Amino acid sequence: MNPLQQLQDITLPAAVTAFPWAWGWWLLLCCALAGFIALGWYWQRQRQRNRFAVLAQQQLQQLDSSQAQFGQQISELLKQTLAAYGQRQHTAALHSQQWHQQLNQLHRADWSALLGNPYQAESQHGGEALRQAARAAIKQIAQGGHHA
Repeated sequence: MNPLQQLQDITLPAAVTAFPWAWGWWLLLCCALAGFIALGWYWQRQRQRNRFAVLAQQQLQQLDSSQAQFGQQISELLKQTLAAYGQRQHTAALHSQQWHQQLNQLHRADWSALLGNPYQAESQHGGEALRQAARAAIKQIAQGGHHA
């Protein structure tokens, strides 16, 4: 008897498929999915948070700096913006020097000169310099730079 006839055929293993994945790949997929969900949630939250600042910047652009009430309108807009970001109780009662100090915490400027005196018949305000200071203050409010 020939010894080669006693040999058995070689059995091949089953073909390797893409599924089912090993547990490490499932873990990687879950982590990536959780990361994308967290990123989407963060982006939506930031977008919602900046919504008031965008509206305030648009209103600021629409104000006419040649009007005598421009300083008062800017002051009202800044108070509304602070109120929208949760500072209603603190800023509603502020006026004059206290209000100017609050604004200085947001953006360093001579707010008393820029806003002028709203109680004078011919109120003098800072015009476009006031608009630029208000724009910077709104940006700081949106970034969370407001202080209670």
